[in-house]
Amino acid sequence: NPLRLFNSSESLAAALAGLCRNNPRRAVIQILLAEPERVIGQEHRLLQLAQRLSSFVHIRQPAEQHRSFRHAFMTVDTTGFIYQEQYDRPEAKASFNFPFQARDYDQSFAEMWGQSEVISALRRLSI
Repeated sequence: NPLRLFNSSESLAAALAGLCRNNPRRAVIQILLAEPERVIGQEHRLLQLAQRLSSFVHIRQPAEQHRSFRHAFMTVDTTGFIYQEQYDRPEAKASFNFPFQARDYDQSFAEMWGQSEVISALRRLSI
């Protein structure tokens, strides 16, 4: 489960934070979270990272028509990807140099991101 992975791995959170700090002009991390209620109100590392680095890390909820999407994938620099056919199973495919497939995933994600919704419960008020 990707949510458990993000919450259990301090090194993963540190790597994402380092990516943002070392590449402030290019780093953008966009995450679609189908079930935000599973992490809201918890001390989840993913949420802490998004709040701490809000200029770089953006979390939204997919539009209603995409919430049943069972796949999980991540692309890197439009050339590499990790893809899980079922997000709750540990099996995955990965390639560090397959730009055609990575671009397809990027296009799918961009479409879903464009229709996604802000998760108002994740906004932190600065008073």
